[in-house]
Amino acid sequence: MAQGLICYAVALYRIAVHYLLPRCNPITRRKRDQEGVEAMRLILLLCLLILTAASPARAVVIDFTVNFGTVFDPGDTYEEDGFTLSIVSGDTWAILDGFRFGNPPPAFFVGQGDAVGLGDTATLTKTDGGEFTLNSFEFYSGNGVDGLPSDGIDIVGLNGGVIVDQSLGFSTSATTVQTFGGFSSLIDEVQFIGASAGDAGLTIDNIVLDEVVVPLPPTGFLLLASLACLGFRFKRRSST
Repeated sequence: MAQGLICYAVALYRIAVHYLLPRCNPITRRKRDQEGVEAMRLILLLCLLILTAASPARAVVIDFTVNFGTVFDPGDTYEEDGFTLSIVSGDTWAILDGFRFGNPPPAFFVGQGDAVGLGDTATLTKTDGGEFTLNSFEFYSGNGVDGLPSDGIDIVGLNGGVIVDQSLGFSTSATTVQTFGGFSSLIDEVQFIGASAGDAGLTIDNIVLDEVVVPLPPTGFLLLASLACLGFRFKRRSST
């Protein structure tokens, strides 16, 4: 996004220098260059204001209420509220809607039918790409009744393919809902990776994410606003 705004600023600079500025102040080449620098500053200021006017991150809660009751195979995906859960490997991932699975049901379940395999992987990303933060999720052991140690997973946060945060060997024996505190780093992918076999599965629900949202005005509006800013600037200068 920032790169696009820079390209946009350069394009407006060329328009200002080659079309607007000669008409506003066609005195000398040096004067024209000075005016061009001022125009570039105005355009960059406008782009900076657009960047800093970004809205706060949008909170998203993945509660697995879409197409629940699914047992996944490798290659399957689940989409909800702009995010995609992808099954890379393993066949023990599921979304269960039975009694005690979820807060409330349904929930994402690790270890359906058998213990999670070492290295089995599921990923969570924005459907259209982009960055976000993993704030928290709820979890407990199995169906929340038996109190057995659950399968263990590694929870890994990546950005651009580089690990920026992780929690290794994540497991629990809790029968009541617990909360994982999430990651503070900005990421573009969460990986859930099988790490150890337990005596019960692991229930995960209500994954809270902060989606980074930076709305931009339409291109035409940006162009008109920029040209209006330039025109006002040079009209005021020519009248003094």
